This record gives sequence, C-alpha cells and structure tokens, in this order.
Amino acid sequence: MTEPRLWTPTEEDLLRQYLRAKPRMKYDPIAKAMGRTTDSIRNKVFTLRKEGRHEWLDEERIGFFDIETSHLKATIGNMISWALKPLGGETKFAAWTRKEATDYNKMDRRIMKELIEELRNYDLLVTYFGTGFDLKFIRTRAMILGLKGFPQFGQLKHFDVYYSVRNKLALHSNRLAVATEALGIEGKTPLPPAVWGRGRLGYPDAIEEIRVHNIGDVEILEELYQEMIPYVQITRKSI
Repeated sequence: MTEPRLWTPTEEDLLRQYLRAKPRMKYDPIAKAMGRTTDSIRNKVFTLRKEGRHEWLDEERIGFFDIETSHLKATIGNMISWALKPLGGETKFAAWTRKEATDYNKMDRRIMKELIEELRNYDLLVTYFGTGFDLKFIRTRAMILGLKGFPQFGQLKHFDVYYSVRNKLALHSNRLAVATEALGIEGKTPLPPAVWGRGRLGYPDAIEEIRVHNIGDVEILEELYQEMIPYVQITRKSI
C-alpha cells in the first residue's frame, strides 16, 4: 500500500490561497490542480481550520469581566462594583463609596462612567453568564443614567464561558463555583448575606470583602477560559 504523500509548507500555503480566494470552492478542482486526492484535500482543510481557528485571538485585547450588584434587575438595583482583568495582567477594580451608595443622584454613576471608559481598552470581553446578566445589567444602567459611549453592536466582541461549560461538560450544576471546583481551580470566595446587605449601603468593610470576591471571580474565570479553549470555537460575537 502506498504511503500518503506528506504535505510540504509550499503546498499548505497554496491550499490556504485557494481557500482564501474561494472559501466555498469544491474540493475536486483543488485536488485536480494540486495533484492530490479529494480526500487528501478534505482532511488537510479540516486540519488547517482546526489549527487556525483561534489565531485571530493573538491580535485581540482580551479582558475578563464581572460585576456585583445590589439587585438582579437594573431597574431596581445598582452596580456595586466591577472588576476587569486583561489577559495575563493586573485586575482593575472600582466600587461605589458609602456616600455614593446613599445618594440617589450619584450611586453607580461614577463607576459606570469609569467602566465605559475602561471598556475602550478591549477588543474581546470574556464573562461567565454575561449574556444573561452582566452585559444586560450594565447596558441598562448606562441607558437609564443617560451615559454616552457604551459599546454599540459590533464595537466589542464577547465570549461567554458559561455556554462552553454547559455544552461541553456534564456537571451537576453549571455555576462558576461548581465548574472551577470540578477542574481544580481555586479562588471562589462565597460571601454571607450580611456582607451584601452592608455592601448595598457602601460600608467600607463590606466593600473590601466584595472587592476580594469580585477580583477572585475574574481571576478564576481566566483560568477556566484557558481550560475550555481547546474544546470550543470562539466566534466574533458582539456584546
């Protein structure tokens, strides 16, 4: 039986040129032009696309994002704090103060403005259930507060690790704490109800505990993202 002919770098580059020129081109004419079998072309295309599916991420400014709020709905509650960690970098954090938390005209206005400004530094935002909560919440708060500059459709990409965990793993629960514990990722810090109660009023001691919790969540999210990357396809989905 004849051994399959190995692909040379020149042939791989030529195949990439065919695919870029006509992404929907059938494999038969490519095989004929390159002197290979259709199965050989099909298998190589699969390999090249698998290897290159995340190459575009190398050029992206990636941030891991999480918020803490006083209520699950943005028409009732406010954002207490946010944490945003660049890939491999130091986390930025902002929270309201005691004075802001008790002043209806201030509340989360300042930290929302700071967040909108900080988002300009990123191309791809990574969250855990941000589709269903974090992004909807901050968008609503920005609109209610009349703040300009919140990313519009197509201006900031988003990847939600929650759906990768839900679709690729078989956990008894898809909560972040369960996913990270199952994979041996340490750092999740549950907080008692009293901390959230005091945090809603901006007490410094409670805000400090929330800070540790909020930053911890983005740090373990980054680790979980790295664990899940080999098993998923990240698409250029807008927030």
